[in-house]
Amino acid sequence: MSELIRLKRKKTKYAWLLEFDEVKRWLKELPSATTRYEYLCHLDRYCKYKSKNPKELIEEALKRQRSDDPNVRNLTNQDLLSFYEYLREYGESKVKGLKHASKTSLLYYSAMRSFYRYNGIELPKFSRRLRVTSSMVEHERGYIPSPEDVNLSINYAEGARNKAIIATLASSGQRDGVLTALKYKNVKDDLERVRTVILRVPSFLPNVHGINVNKNRTAYFFGISKEALEYIKAMIDERRRYGEVIDNESWLFRSYAKTHRLQGSTKEGTIPVRVTKDTKGEPISTCGIINIVEGTAIKAGLMEPRTVSGERAKIHPHSFRKYFKKQASKGVKEARELLLVEYFMGHKVPALQSAYPAVDFNDPEVVRAFYEQIEPNLSWVPKPISEVERRKQTILDLARTVMPEDRYRMLEGILSGCLTMSQIDEAIERFRKGETQKKEKEIGVIELDSENSDCQKMISEAQLEAYLSKGYRFVATLPSGKCVIEKNNH
Repeated sequence: MSELIRLKRKKTKYAWLLEFDEVKRWLKELPSATTRYEYLCHLDRYCKYKSKNPKELIEEALKRQRSDDPNVRNLTNQDLLSFYEYLREYGESKVKGLKHASKTSLLYYSAMRSFYRYNGIELPKFSRRLRVTSSMVEHERGYIPSPEDVNLSINYAEGARNKAIIATLASSGQRDGVLTALKYKNVKDDLERVRTVILRVPSFLPNVHGINVNKNRTAYFFGISKEALEYIKAMIDERRRYGEVIDNESWLFRSYAKTHRLQGSTKEGTIPVRVTKDTKGEPISTCGIINIVEGTAIKAGLMEPRTVSGERAKIHPHSFRKYFKKQASKGVKEARELLLVEYFMGHKVPALQSAYPAVDFNDPEVVRAFYEQIEPNLSWVPKPISEVERRKQTILDLARTVMPEDRYRMLEGILSGCLTMSQIDEAIERFRKGETQKKEKEIGVIELDSENSDCQKMISEAQLEAYLSKGYRFVATLPSGKCVIEKNNH
């Protein structure tokens, strides 16, 4: 049975396109089943945009091609360029308002050029303008969440599962695909013993579709912190309360929806349908994880909703890998320990993964020992502030608004060594005396040879007689005991 017949019998929403010889002829020339299916999707979208079926599209293009007017012959290519701009502006629909990124729009454009070309339609060369545009980076890459951001995300996440997913991403530094392939048996022992989870990722770790989620195809270990473990435990307990039977083969992070295929229409499609919580579910998908992370960040006020399909949000699953690397590297000075951080993230580290490594990283306990060293740095839980620290912070907040940067840093250094309220009082008194002396020195009289200055001066009482003999006159005495004089010009 040919693949085209199988596609037709599957009753997909694109099956109606297979009734046309123009489509069959085109698909037979395409290299893979994945490309054929994707191109059918793009053709379906273009037919709706033009309000024509495939046969009518080719007949229209052939008629234009036979014209003597070059402008008429170019109309088909102009239609494709207009389609590209439409996708960039409106995406799937004007109602949703979600634009397509340039690379996504370019896939549609390329697919339609292929369809016309295989049906004998001549088109101009590929537009260089589109190639340049599609190569531009359209998403933010540099932002690294802070512990406060992670804490906010977890607090705003709905339900134990969503909290557990965000906590696991932050404490493990794993790609979202790895989470979709984890099973309960991977954490069962450590969960029951209430200790840091250490998991081994084999070189081939298949998800529910049999696809390897280990990007580098090199075995490694990673850890999950005790803080994240508490959320995982709460998630498992919640699932059991709902009546789900959890065994070793149960997916660790499950989905609460399944795909339902619509029937009885040439425009058939699929929709997600909620499933009861007491049944075993499929694993959550990477798209599901992305939606959880981005939706929670928006709700927490950490970012704005995306406006372009394909645009990477400010906070997304990969952001937590950056968080893990930054936090885990704090206080790490040896090059070997920095390599270990990369190792935990699933990167290739030949020095640690060779046939003869200096340390046996096939031993989970060796890995656990190092992970427990960096685990405190991965914490996102706010630490309680003592009354002493709170007072020091209040003083510094006020000082920042009135002091130059160098004086502020000096005060900050003085207060950093204070451990009690009385030490803070003494430090502040010493700082005030030093400030008063410094100010008087700066504005006091330094030299007597500036007699021709007619501005006011502040001098000590011992200097008063000498200045009066030089033609200055007395103005006032300050509370500090200093005297103010000015040049007598009369």
